[in-house]
Amino acid sequence: VAIFPVVELVSRLFHRVSFYYTYPKAHGIGIIWEPLDAQGLGYSARTKQQVRVDFHRFNLNIGKIGRDGYRHPPTVTVNLPHIDIPMRRMKHWPWKKITLMMKLNHSPP
Repeated sequence: VAIFPVVELVSRLFHRVSFYYTYPKAHGIGIIWEPLDAQGLGYSARTKQQVRVDFHRFNLNIGKIGRDGYRHPPTVTVNLPHIDIPMRRMKHWPWKKITLMMKLNHSPP
């Protein structure tokens, strides 16, 4: 919370606005950045232009790869920082990428 005023001032230099939010059930926090001109758009259009930096709890499957090509339970619950950039189809980076690399039997970076 203490860094939010600084983040908001820096955001304005890049013609963006920032929002601080919490995930009470997931025990997390985050900051959203979006372009100033996206403020008048509908919810779906706005979220596509946002960049989100979150720190909250989520599950990662660590089980064996099934015949369908997906990793199955068991899962582990982690509370880690991650980045979501919908315009680049990036969600929960880098953790989903590491899961994909595990799926492809590669070791993480």
